[in-house]
Amino acid sequence: MAGRIKVYENGAPLNSEDTPALIKEPDVVSAYDESCGTFGVGDYTRDSGKCPYDAFICTEGDETPEQLLFGECMYALDCHMNYNMKSILANSDPIVTFIHQMIPHHQNAVNMAKAVLKTNTLDASDEGDQEMENMMWAIINGQNFQIHQMQDYLAEKNYVESDICEPEASAPSPAPVFAPTPRPTPSPSVSPGNPTSSPAPAPTAAPVVAPTPSPVALAAADSSIAAASSSSSGGSDTITTQASGNIIATICVVGAVLIVGAFVAGRRSAQAAVKGPPPARDAVETDQV
Repeated sequence: MAGRIKVYENGAPLNSEDTPALIKEPDVVSAYDESCGTFGVGDYTRDSGKCPYDAFICTEGDETPEQLLFGECMYALDCHMNYNMKSILANSDPIVTFIHQMIPHHQNAVNMAKAVLKTNTLDASDEGDQEMENMMWAIINGQNFQIHQMQDYLAEKNYVESDICEPEASAPSPAPVFAPTPRPTPSPSVSPGNPTSSPAPAPTAAPVVAPTPSPVALAAADSSIAAASSSSSGGSDTITTQASGNIIATICVVGAVLIVGAFVAGRRSAQAAVKGPPPARDAVETDQV
């Protein structure tokens, strides 16, 4: 944005020369921008082919010519923003990428506010419309100021004002369809109200003590085995028969001894349980004479 301030007196400029020299010549507003109230969007109409697959504005068929004109202006300024935000990533400075995308974003906001003001639909007598018009001018002034700040940053860092990448014209890629992830079915947990009962320990059986065989029985068994061994002078069949008979007799004798010993031990225990402990004797004091 550049311009000169001319001071007039009685309808004539005090300085007829165009001084001082301008750093940048004023931009020329196209006829299309003139009709929309915008700036710089005349090259982004539907006929430009820069946004062939983007439908920024949709119609229903019952719009008036004035509404259709406003819709076409909105399409052009939206296409301008969409096209110019396709910038190359500046790896050396993320702020540059931010500015390259934010400038067309701000320009879009300014152009939208200008396009609404151009329609003259705001009623100055309506309080709500007054607030809306004030907001429009705040957008135009505030965001234009921020655009200049960002442009100055790029100039100080020796970056270009925009770095647009122009992808090849192709049909838009379909949006990916995300299938919902099935939730896992939790397994039922054991209710804490039903505690597992601990197993009852089985009672330990009392050990049965086998009675020890008496020495007499062991001696009789030894003598029987010795007798069976000494009688081996006969034939083999006789020796085998006698030895088997002696062994069986010995086993019978040992078993009888064990049974008798167990019977005697059990009877003694029963008699002791019936009699009980002996009565305590009273202490008797004796006098020594």
